[in-house]
Amino acid sequence: MWNVYDYDVSAGNGWRIGWQSYPATQANGVKTWGEMRKDITFNATGGILGCFDTFQSSAYEEGLISTTNAGGIPDSVRVYIESMARCYTLPLTSTTCSPAGGVKAGGYFDNLSIGFYRRARLRWR
Repeated sequence: MWNVYDYDVSAGNGWRIGWQSYPATQANGVKTWGEMRKDITFNATGGILGCFDTFQSSAYEEGLISTTNAGGIPDSVRVYIESMARCYTLPLTSTTCSPAGGVKAGGYFDNLSIGFYRRARLRWR
């Protein structure tokens, strides 16, 4: 997955994670999917070619999962991976940014999974 996701060095591409939660209650009382909230981090590989087997998002701590359910736990979530090209950094050119061929061409995501865990709460006595 790393090939084209070399933002800083030579390809101008990266990704970030977005979350959407259900329900969000509109002003008229209708329940719907909430807005998509994106991670502020623009991820890239720094020139490493090959596959990557893990990345994470602390969605709750970053305020990316938001629901109108009591207790803040949504009924459902959607997760997005946004792939972006930002070809305005030097030394990128029209040939090297998002190349169509060569070792820096192409990038994809597959075999994705999401895990949830509940942190233990400390009780002070």
